[in-house]
Amino acid sequence: MELRHLRYFAAVAAHGSFSRAANQLHLTQPALSRQVKSLEDEIGVALIVRGQNAISLTSAGEAFYEEAKDILARGGEGVAYWVGPDWSLYANVQRVSSRVSTLLGSLKTGRTTPMLSTI
Repeated sequence: MELRHLRYFAAVAAHGSFSRAANQLHLTQPALSRQVKSLEDEIGVALIVRGQNAISLTSAGEAFYEEAKDILARGGEGVAYWVGPDWSLYANVQRVSSRVSTLLGSLKTGRTTPMLSTI
């Protein structure tokens, strides 16, 4: 099991819909559904009751959702400890800069403090 599986399941549980969760996660709905099904198969428990237009959590799914939220929160704290409090912003800047570098030329990215010392 990987953290992404927990993140995917938690998004589906929070949104009550594979489609809305997939949109938020920038995944296709079938890919997200397969990932959640893979998680269910791995742990051997049905977490979600799939309906025509919505989903509901099984009792095991409700308990697992609470644990997944806690694990994901602690995982984010761990990353912030090792990488710094601006880790998500830094990751987003890296991703965006790689996409727009052809439009703007080269962008310099890095940690704020060392970059300020070069100015």
